[in-house]
Amino acid sequence: MHKELLGELYATGRFVSADAAKAVSWFEKAAAQGSVVAKFNLAALTYLGRGVKQDSTAAAGLFRNAAEDGYVPAETSLGAAYASGIGVEKNWPQALEWTRKAAMQGDAQAEYHLGISYQFGQGQPIDDASAADWYEKAVAQAHASAEHNLDVLYEMGLGVAKDPARSLSLYSASAAQGDRGGQRALG
Repeated sequence: MHKELLGELYATGRFVSADAAKAVSWFEKAAAQGSVVAKFNLAALTYLGRGVKQDSTAAAGLFRNAAEDGYVPAETSLGAAYASGIGVEKNWPQALEWTRKAAMQGDAQAEYHLGISYQFGQGQPIDDASAADWYEKAVAQAHASAEHNLDVLYEMGLGVAKDPARSLSLYSASAAQGDRGGQRALG
């Protein structure tokens, strides 16, 4: 626990000077002792090449390790890796399996990604109603990009009843959070 905390302090620069290499060192020690959060943080730093040589393949392996230990953000990240083919071979069934697992546990980013996969037919047939359902779950957690995508569905009446007032409300909410799509729509 203390090793993980030291890694976080060095990674963020809180109370100490930021030092990604020291963060990596502490995360490695904590991960070796089984800290799933440290495994995830180490994966993120490896993916970004902060404090360690950038290596998408190694990062995906670390995300998998943390995901298999049940760490929800790692499940989301592993799903994204399979969807994009970064660090692993692109694999929609695996992408959807990991993303759905995280979404079922309430991860807003995973809920948003499932909405996208349904809306655009990524790895499964297009299903606007299911897209709207997953976006609604992410919107309940104030996910700006989900608000924007859902506002389009309400504006067009795709998978939901056409509702200009709900669409405008979602555009406004996403724009207020800095979502460029929402901001463009409001002019």
